[in-house]
Amino acid sequence: WQNQVVKTIQSVDTASGKISYGQANPVGNPISLNDESFDSRMASEVAWLSRRIIFDAEGDTPEEGFTSIEGIDIHGGHLIVFKTPDVAQHIEGVEIRNFGQQGELGRYPIHFHGSYSVEGSVVRKNVIRESKQRCVVIHGTHNVTVEENVAYDTYGHCYMLEDGGEMDNTFRYNFGAKTRNVIEAHVLGDDDEFSDDEASTFWITNPKNHFIGNVAAGAAFTGIWIELEAIRGGSANLTENVGVNPINLPLYTFKDNVAHSNAAKGISTYFPGYRPEEDAIFEGSIVHHNKIGLLMHGNERNRITNSFFALNEVGLQNFANFVFNTVEDSEFVGECSQDGIQISLEGRSSQLKVYRSTFEGYNSDCGEEKFGALLAITDEQSNRIYAMPILEGLSFPDLMVAAVNITLPFEDMNIFIQDPDGTMNPPGSSGYQSPGFFVNNVAHMTAFIDDDLCSEVPNTSGMFCKEVCLRRMLVEAGGGGFKSVQTDDEGEEYKISLEEAKANPLVSPEYQMVVTSKTSTKSYTFDKYLSEEGLWYNNNSFDVVLPADEYNVYFIRISDGEEMIPDDYVVTFADETDGDDLPTCGDFVTADDLDFAAPAEDKYSILVEK
Repeated sequence: WQNQVVKTIQSVDTASGKISYGQANPVGNPISLNDESFDSRMASEVAWLSRRIIFDAEGDTPEEGFTSIEGIDIHGGHLIVFKTPDVAQHIEGVEIRNFGQQGELGRYPIHFHGSYSVEGSVVRKNVIRESKQRCVVIHGTHNVTVEENVAYDTYGHCYMLEDGGEMDNTFRYNFGAKTRNVIEAHVLGDDDEFSDDEASTFWITNPKNHFIGNVAAGAAFTGIWIELEAIRGGSANLTENVGVNPINLPLYTFKDNVAHSNAAKGISTYFPGYRPEEDAIFEGSIVHHNKIGLLMHGNERNRITNSFFALNEVGLQNFANFVFNTVEDSEFVGECSQDGIQISLEGRSSQLKVYRSTFEGYNSDCGEEKFGALLAITDEQSNRIYAMPILEGLSFPDLMVAAVNITLPFEDMNIFIQDPDGTMNPPGSSGYQSPGFFVNNVAHMTAFIDDDLCSEVPNTSGMFCKEVCLRRMLVEAGGGGFKSVQTDDEGEEYKISLEEAKANPLVSPEYQMVVTSKTSTKSYTFDKYLSEEGLWYNNNSFDVVLPADEYNVYFIRISDGEEMIPDDYVVTFADETDGDDLPTCGDFVTADDLDFAAPAEDKYSILVEK
């Protein structure tokens, strides 16, 4: 995030447009728009850091008593537009250096404070350098246009909306790089009110604004951070903000923004997430060379469209969300050790949907320590009521793409990712270019699939099984439940772990379920799946994924070993109850293929006993 180079121009050839800066300390070989070996969408930005009019804070040196960090002065000048409602302000073409007073509220290089609507106001083509605290701060003010500015080597959030009540502002074609964290002792506000110790180049606290064509090119934490907590400060007391929570507001415009070379995240919507009442469209984002390209956590109804993710350690990380988030018509480019998309196991209504997107470069042939995949399934805050992601219309220009990395066995769960046309399964597998399913390599998942149809995916806990059609069913029969949060003798609440819950007699499974193929000798005895629903652990369902076949099903009562059929069993298919489409493979198991009947008595055994 600090890999920038500053040069002084030596000469300009106006005829050719060529700029010379001398041969000392060359800049190396940055990616250019004409570079055939790299995607031009990752071309290096060039920013002009000088203006003819300069505002510079002089004399505020550590020797004169101002606080410093590692010898760097953090107390500079500041510029504030203070409570000027209905007055259009114009700040254009100036260079502001050494402004901002770290740790002092309201002291920033450019600060609109409590001005309400200032329609027609423009902050344009300015340079902010070596800022001690923030860059352009819009606070309690609406209808400001902030465009074509450059910010370099600054502390704390740079371009930002301060209280979360600011609306109808436009941030367009701004550039920021080398955005530094402030030290914790200098973070503004009380009770973590602000987060400048985890600095972002763009800090968005209200989505009812416009963000177009901005570039975040190197922050110590996050490039573009959408942090939608409650409206704070003086804005919280305004009549128009009473009862308003930014987390639920619509997104006006988020288009063609770029986030690259950021230490932690390119774009983030957490904490606490973003849950608008209608789809929020993030269009045309370019996100590359970050640790995490895009973090989606605590979200719902976020649509990522026509975007480009490249060479991030994780392109998109999606976990613990609420209502469907969608990726569509986008591109993911990676290499060994990188994942295109990481998902956790989530409820059907909150699982990720990926449509019409391209994945290239992710490769399983890199060794165990460098394995990468277009889709990695992790246990990051996984939900015990879970479903598979929806993947449709994916394409893979690179035949060496590794599609699915099931990172753990998930021993009591079912992982089954369909490859409907054979384009996703790994090169070198026995099912290469054959339709089928990625599954976790556990006995209950593969018990009814012929061994010769499955091959292990190298360096993962998964297998690919070709030419099978899998369908998930839930069978409820007996069982019980109890609260996952209990109260001890001193009245303190504590959470019971999953392992403790499995051993608790209050969630006795009551039955095991035996499934036997009618067309082969295959048989498996299933245990119940312990799920966590809200504040309860429940142990009343068998969670089973079966290939197309005909089956006999019966139950074993654990208390006495009796083979029987309970009066109250219920069979449902997950794709019916959750409103999903049926498996596209067509030949799948149905209720008509299941024969629930206890085994007939063995009269010969009874005769021998007598």
